[in-house]
Amino acid sequence: MMRRRLVFVLVTALFSLSGVALVGPRGEVAADSLPKRLSDRAFWRMIVDFSEPGGVFGSDNLLSNETTYQEIIPELRKSLSASGAYLGVGPDQNFTTHNVTIKGNIIAGMMSACAQLNYPENVSLTGNICDLASDSGYQSIVIYGRGKVDLIAMPNNKFEHNVVISASSGVGYGYYGATKTLTPMEITDNDYHNYVGSSIKSTGNSYVGSDSDPVSENPGLSGWTYTSAKDAQVSDSPVSFTAVKGGWGPPGFTIPHTGTAPSCPH
Repeated sequence: MMRRRLVFVLVTALFSLSGVALVGPRGEVAADSLPKRLSDRAFWRMIVDFSEPGGVFGSDNLLSNETTYQEIIPELRKSLSASGAYLGVGPDQNFTTHNVTIKGNIIAGMMSACAQLNYPENVSLTGNICDLASDSGYQSIVIYGRGKVDLIAMPNNKFEHNVVISASSGVGYGYYGATKTLTPMEITDNDYHNYVGSSIKSTGNSYVGSDSDPVSENPGLSGWTYTSAKDAQVSDSPVSFTAVKGGWGPPGFTIPHTGTAPSCPH
């Protein structure tokens, strides 16, 4: 058993999920009733309301061994209006993502990867901090796809201008492509820094790709809030990283110093 590790996420990006509509007991939800942007407070409240209470869990609750659960999506796209989300019966059936920019997040304490993208299209991850922590020898930065045998298209997906850190003697698995595709990710201009080891793997197999211009600089992060030093070199080109602003949670919230500790000095 292991204690569920903390994940700190601040979303400042525009979330624009498209391709399928929200399916629920009351039928289709009108697209014009869905907000185009969520405030930090609204997003925080949604996560709190939708989540079960914290506790001790044996593993991630990924249930499905099916390989066809997303075949319904093309038909939904034909018959239902856009600007919604397809909700599966298990958490592992909700990984399909289209037309999303994910920016300004701190992703830490995860089980296997900073991002798992199953058959994505037009997804951009930029300006995020990915902390692989002391388990980085066993973790990937991105898991791309979910083991489909036939060649499929997953166009216009990017991982760029992010900071990837760890505190491990291992280099990790880098980028892992689990689906055969002719359209690997565009991976470039990310910074990789291991605070206790020699390096972090920045390459992947042919299905996902490798970082075409990896940078190895100390990103100047510190504390449980991953505060960026003003003179950090990663703010310069080619990484061009913008410091994450902080301000998580409701007024007065303080990040507890429990769970998986940051890889950076704290």
